[in-house]
Amino acid sequence: MPRNRALVAAGLALLVLLLAVPAVAPQALTAWARPGTTNDSHAEPVTWSVTVDEAATSRWGTFDVALTWTDPAASTRDGFVLDLPAELVPLTDTFDVRAATGQVVARAAVDDGALTLTYTDHALGTLTGTATFVAGWDDGPSPGEDITLTFSAVGTTVDVAISLDAEDEDSPGPRLYGYWRDRAIEDTASPEAALQWRVVTGRGPVRDTVIDTELGDGHRLDCTGITGRLQTAFEANGDASAAHDLPAGALDVVSCDGSGFTVDLPEVEPGTALMVLFSSTVTDPARTDYSTSAGFAPGSRDLNSTIERATSIGTGSVAVSEPTAGASQPRAFLQSPGWLWLPLALLALGGSTLLYRLARRR
Repeated sequence: MPRNRALVAAGLALLVLLLAVPAVAPQALTAWARPGTTNDSHAEPVTWSVTVDEAATSRWGTFDVALTWTDPAASTRDGFVLDLPAELVPLTDTFDVRAATGQVVARAAVDDGALTLTYTDHALGTLTGTATFVAGWDDGPSPGEDITLTFSAVGTTVDVAISLDAEDEDSPGPRLYGYWRDRAIEDTASPEAALQWRVVTGRGPVRDTVIDTELGDGHRLDCTGITGRLQTAFEANGDASAAHDLPAGALDVVSCDGSGFTVDLPEVEPGTALMVLFSSTVTDPARTDYSTSAGFAPGSRDLNSTIERATSIGTGSVAVSEPTAGASQPRAFLQSPGWLWLPLALLALGGSTLLYRLARRR
């Protein structure tokens, strides 16, 4: 009889176990999953705004773009995406958005078309944050142009109006300038022919003139890419409105190596100007600027130009408000009640086994 009672007790313990597991197991199975999705229609919407630094009025400069947002239901989302206007070229890749405690609450990734914010497990309650990245203009906008930049995210858009500064009239004399071939490659290592340089003689007549160029540290000249272009008409600011390339061999390159070259110019007629085009490859991507100088002889006119690398580190900060009562909890295993079914199951199984063994001894 005692043995039968023990068997009945063991059976009851197993029955309790079978009834308890379904009640708590669903939570245990989802302990690592973030509650809700980015499409949760019951979650409060994200509000956001964008500001563009006033340095954006310079056609050739770089500037900060700052996203400020508030997400009252961050614990139900994985993040969101800010679509960027096509006129901008982001010069920042990825960066962390941290709380005052140092915890990474979100990670930001920037590419040519979007800023993507991805929340971490510390994104709980209400988030109010700012993410700032560096950008420049693409080839489209012109000095003096009025531009409307349209940003979009979570079903809404924001327009930011920018008026680019007009350029001053250029001197008709000689000049040297340089620029990045592609703004998007400023922060990549050693791009081939990334730096483009131009030496312009100024308006003719120009006769018996030699140009000596010398490159500074951190980049190397491409001797095979030295070409000439004759400018025949000009805008009010000095930019050429009509030009054509010189035939191969029209420029007499006297000497050339990776650090510079000397070229003997052909005769330049009155009302025209000759541009010498060349490029260089970055050899030291850690540098923040790259320089080139050019001297005209006779006349000993010395010119200098520097191409700067944009500071492309993004920054982010966020304030986290604790979730209200009843709000979803973080994705932490021990904070879900689902884990309790395991010790309960072991306890019930152990108890039933002990009772069974005691019954057999009797």
